[in-house]
Amino acid sequence: MIDWIVGIFGKLIKFCYTIGGGNYLVGILLFAIIVKIAMLPLSIKQQKNSIKQANLRPKEMAIRRKYAGRNDKVTQQKVQNEIMDLYTREKFNPMGGCLPLLFTLPIFLMLYSVIRRPLAHICNLSGDTLTAIKTALTGEGALADLGVNTAGNWHIDLIDKIKDGGEAVLERVQAVATEAGGQFVDSISDLPKFNFFGLDLGKTPSLDNISWLIIIPILSFAISFASMKINKKFTYNANEGVQNDQAAGCSMKIMDWMMPIMSTWISFIVPGIVGLYWIINNILTTGQQILLAKIYPIPKFTEEDYKRAEKEMYGKSVSKKGSGNGEKKKVRSLHRIDEEDYEPKETVKTEKPAAEKKKQPEPPKTGLASMVDKPELQDEDDTDK
Repeated sequence: MIDWIVGIFGKLIKFCYTIGGGNYLVGILLFAIIVKIAMLPLSIKQQKNSIKQANLRPKEMAIRRKYAGRNDKVTQQKVQNEIMDLYTREKFNPMGGCLPLLFTLPIFLMLYSVIRRPLAHICNLSGDTLTAIKTALTGEGALADLGVNTAGNWHIDLIDKIKDGGEAVLERVQAVATEAGGQFVDSISDLPKFNFFGLDLGKTPSLDNISWLIIIPILSFAISFASMKINKKFTYNANEGVQNDQAAGCSMKIMDWMMPIMSTWISFIVPGIVGLYWIINNILTTGQQILLAKIYPIPKFTEEDYKRAEKEMYGKSVSKKGSGNGEKKKVRSLHRIDEEDYEPKETVKTEKPAAEKKKQPEPPKTGLASMVDKPELQDEDDTDK
C-alpha cells in the first residue's frame, strides 16, 4: 500500500520535474503549489470550523465566567463538560479542522522517499536493475571502487560519482544494468539535476563540511519561526482571554521554539532539496492563511456580546462584581457545584396571609413606654362643660 502511494507521488514529482525543465528546484516548487491547491478545500473547511468555534465563544466564556475564580479539579471538570455539551448542542466538532495538519507530515515523508530515490522515480529504473547496481557497489562488486555509501542516499551519491567520473563511469554502470537484464540512462544529461546557482541540492547540509548549503537550515529556522508568528495573527486562538490557562500558554511558547528547531534539525538530515521544500511549504502556508483570513474573517465580539450571551444562557449576567466598598467577594470552595448561585430567575419570597399568622402575646410595657401608649387626658375645661 505504501509503495503504491509512494509510486503516485513519484509520478507527480516526475511530472513537475519535466514541466520545470529538468530542474529539481522548479519541480519541487510546482509540486508544493499543486499540493496546496489540492489541500485548499480542507484548508477552507478548517477556516470555517474556526469561524464556527469563534461564534460559540460568547457562550463558552459565559460558562467560564460562571465558575470564575474556582480552580479546583471538580470545577474545572464541570467547566469542560458544559463546554463539550455546548459543542454537542451546536453540532460543532473541535477536531473537524485538523485534517490539513494530519496530512502535512505524511506528504513530507513521501516526498523524502521519492527524492532520495531519483533513479527509480525520475529515471524509471526497475527494482531488479537497482538491486543489481546496489550489489555491484558493495563488497567485491564491479562498482565497489566508486566508494558509494549504499546505506545512505546512494541514488544521489551514485549520480554525483557518474557526473564526476564522466562517460567512463557511466559505461561501467550501464554494463551492470545490462547484465541484469535492465537498462540505465543513455547519457549523463539524462540524469536528474540537483544544481541551483552552484549549489548541489542533492547533498545534505553538514556542520562537519561547511558549505553554502548551510544557508538552508538557517533559512528553515528563520522562516519557520516567522511563519508561526504571522499565522497566529490570522488564526483563531481558542485560549485567548481564558483565565488560569497557564499550561496552555506555556505549551504555545514552547511550540514557538520547538517547531523551528525541529525544522532546522530535519534540514541537517535530508538532502538540501527536501529542506527547500519545507521552506517553500511554510511560505505558501502563511500566504494561504492570510488570504483565507481576509476571505473568511474570524468574528470579533464586544463585552456587550458576552453579557448578552450570559443572559441568554442563564437569564441574568453571571459576571461577579465587587460590592462597591473595596471588599472582594469570598470565593466558595466547589466540592459541590452550587448551581443555586446562578438560578435563571431570582426567587421571590412570599409571606403567609395575615390570618395564618399567630399573634404572640406582647410583653407588658413599663416605664415611659406605658405612658406613651395611654390616651391623652382631656382638658379640665372640657369636663366642666
